[in-house]
Amino acid sequence: MPTQISFAQQQEIKRLINLSCSLYSSMEQVYLTLEQLQLTDTDVIAPLLQQLQELKGKAQQVDSILIPQLKRAFPSEKLTPVIETREKTIARLIKLNKKLTENTKRYKAAIHDELATLHRNRNALSGYKTVRAETSVISGAY
Repeated sequence: MPTQISFAQQQEIKRLINLSCSLYSSMEQVYLTLEQLQLTDTDVIAPLLQQLQELKGKAQQVDSILIPQLKRAFPSEKLTPVIETREKTIARLIKLNKKLTENTKRYKAAIHDELATLHRNRNALSGYKTVRAETSVISGAY
């Protein structure tokens, strides 16, 4: 049940919300960068995915401290604007994640189709074997 919180507790919650927003905004920037890149450039994508994982881990740590405090403090009119900012940032992240996931699935399907085509072509080509010059023991002796 929500209780009255002190000014110091409000400030700590605001600090945690701002930190959470900052982490989620950084994640959003990584998503936007990934969106602009070609998915084939693994040398560039791999470090970005690593950075995204690190940011996600930090955000989870901050949120694990923040959420229980928000449950105790909510509703607080003084905290509402920063909470709304955080929620909007998370909503944008969800949209970007969904879009990136869809693009990745399309790219994966295109690669799968290309591999299947290459496999079929290889099988077709294997039917055309080169004819070797046959030499028998007798003809090779002369």
